Amino acid sequence: MFKLPRLRFSLRMLLLAVAVVGTWLGWYTNRVHEQKRAVAALRQLGSLAYDYEVTTERQPRVPRWMCDLVGIDWFCQVERVNLRTSSTWDDRITDTDLEQLRRLPGLRWLQLVSNLPLTDSQMRMLGKLESLDSLIISAPSIGAAGLCELRNLRHLTYLDITPPIGDEGLRHVSQLTSLEQLEISSDDITMEGFKPLRALTSLRTLTCWGLPPEVFADLRRAIPAIWIDDGLKRRSERASFENDSQSFP
Repeated sequence: MFKLPRLRFSLRMLLLAVAVVGTWLGWYTNRVHEQKRAVAALRQLGSLAYDYEVTTERQPRVPRWMCDLVGIDWFCQVERVNLRTSSTWDDRITDTDLEQLRRLPGLRWLQLVSNLPLTDSQMRMLGKLESLDSLIISAPSIGAAGLCELRNLRHLTYLDITPPIGDEGLRHVSQLTSLEQLEISSDDITMEGFKPLRALTSLRTLTCWGLPPEVFADLRRAIPAIWIDDGLKRRSERASFENDSQSFP
């Protein structure tokens, strides 16, 4: 008489466990197929690397025969994407192309090279890649509104932007509170425009290409807690700076 409720309880738990496992397996299978489709599309535009390819071992976590049997996407995630092949130079990167990046949940490093300006809608798509920690953009121009779209990249520690962004663009960049290294062009940026960078307590290195010598010296005095590099790679000075900067918060 006392075993029946216990059996019912066990059966109920078994059905629940099957439902949970089935739901997870369905979700994971869909994610694998999404990554496969994205990889096929992105390889037409550039190159990419899986997570195991950027480690010292350069071997998947599972035996190679398993990867060959069912596919590498079941076991590894794409970590790096480089969109800068000849097709990138000749044609505009479309919104559809960038949409493929959202199918890569493990994407951490992205380099995007285009011979045409990036639109605000394309920058909005980049701003949705919340797993990124490194972003490199080379294009003729990026609007300030487009840079504002990057504000949700909470894990971004490295940002390299080739086109001039001006004071307004730098103000939007200063919202990326996790930044540790920033590389930008000094064109159209005033001394006043650099001030918002003081709020970036994690920022340790600012490379500012084309910085005039007199501005270079003033900028170092204005934000002493950040290493200022004018692109000439003053390594001996940097070693001295890193010793002195330990006194800064």
